[in-house]
Amino acid sequence: MLRAEQAKRDDRLGVANASVGAVGSLNLATIFALNSSASTIQIFEATAGKVLLPIAAITSITEAIFSWANVHRAKNKAHPIIKALIDTVAAAGIVAAVVGTLVAPFLFTLAAPILYVAIFGAKTLFNFATAIYFKVKEHREADPILKSQYHTHANNSAMGAVIGLVATAASVGVFLLGKPVLAAIGIIAGVAAAIFAGVTIFKIAKKHKAEKSADYISLAVDDVDQSELGLNLDPNLDSVAKNDKVVNISPEEVALIKPMANNSEGVPSRFGMLGTLRRSQSLPDLVGHDHAVVRRLQ
Repeated sequence: MLRAEQAKRDDRLGVANASVGAVGSLNLATIFALNSSASTIQIFEATAGKVLLPIAAITSITEAIFSWANVHRAKNKAHPIIKALIDTVAAAGIVAAVVGTLVAPFLFTLAAPILYVAIFGAKTLFNFATAIYFKVKEHREADPILKSQYHTHANNSAMGAVIGLVATAASVGVFLLGKPVLAAIGIIAGVAAAIFAGVTIFKIAKKHKAEKSADYISLAVDDVDQSELGLNLDPNLDSVAKNDKVVNISPEEVALIKPMANNSEGVPSRFGMLGTLRRSQSLPDLVGHDHAVVRRLQ
């Protein structure tokens, strides 16, 4: 139970971090878009930059906070600490560049772009190193569960490295070399990073849905007599919670319920949402047994 709760908290942190990352990535894409031509650069310098640059600072600070939260929760703290330190230095650099650009633009005309490029470059190198690190661990690991986790970490880091490399190249071209035409690849990098963050959120939500489906099977009956469906209430409720009922389920009903565990869309049309079948055992174990627990909806 504790491990399950820990996993849920980790997933919530992952969703929050990915959400902030998506906002920051779209913000970056917008900054590149407004630096793609002489006319848009004027808009950026006059008004838009005063909004977009602070957003960049806020998202970078938030990412650093989430990284330290991950350090607190992680068992193996070496990698999370390095990431948290890099995110903290990056946040400090971005805040300095943003404040300097807004307060003293004449002093930060060159310094701010250098800071941005250095930050993107450092994060890119870290992601490349992380991808290699987890790929090596995946190759050496025999446990299939850990092997899968290392594989996921390696792929995520590799994707982050590729996106970071593109963003770094765009930053050099647009902010240091003054080539607005290269802003297009920066826009692509920002949008790609936002999509990647969205996919991460989707995968976590999908995993939660699968876990919930594994624990609960929707059981519904239209306004028909329970005896017609083979659901005869057992009068012995001593071992069951107050709002639960023990019911007998015929083999035919078991066969009807079984596909519902793996496919929520497979609920028969004659069933409605009257109750929830709560399993105390895995569904394969349920076959051959004649009882389950039905929790009545309030």
